[in-house]
Amino acid sequence: MSFLEPRDIFAKESSTARQFLCLRASKVNFHVGPGLHYPVDWVVTYKHMPVLVVSSFGQWRRVKMFDGTVDWVHKSLLSTKKTCLTQREVFLHASFAKDSAHMAQLGPNVIVIPIKTKERWVKVLVTTDDSDKLVGWVRVEDLWGETG
Repeated sequence: MSFLEPRDIFAKESSTARQFLCLRASKVNFHVGPGLHYPVDWVVTYKHMPVLVVSSFGQWRRVKMFDGTVDWVHKSLLSTKKTCLTQREVFLHASFAKDSAHMAQLGPNVIVIPIKTKERWVKVLVTTDDSDKLVGWVRVEDLWGETG
């Protein structure tokens, strides 16, 4: 006997589908189905981590993480604040040119806030571990999330 996964039964396309959002809290439970009675699959501890909403069911959103993981999150734990994630190690440039000065080197999976885009570059705000703020440019193809 086989069982259908809850994510397959309940998933519905909606106006919120295919929308980048981010995690509102610094600790978010990702459930295997759309409800608190479904087991927690993952606990994500990164506030502002971008996620892609792929479908919804009531107050629940089925979201996809940058690594392809798909689970359910309650909509109250999601924010419309635009954030991106670096996909690989990248340089933070002083201007939107490949040969511009490097201000910093960012590792993979660093959360950044996009400010504006220009010629396939994104001006971003980065908060360091020391709570310093840096503003610089990263190529759009080096980011995952809503850049514009």
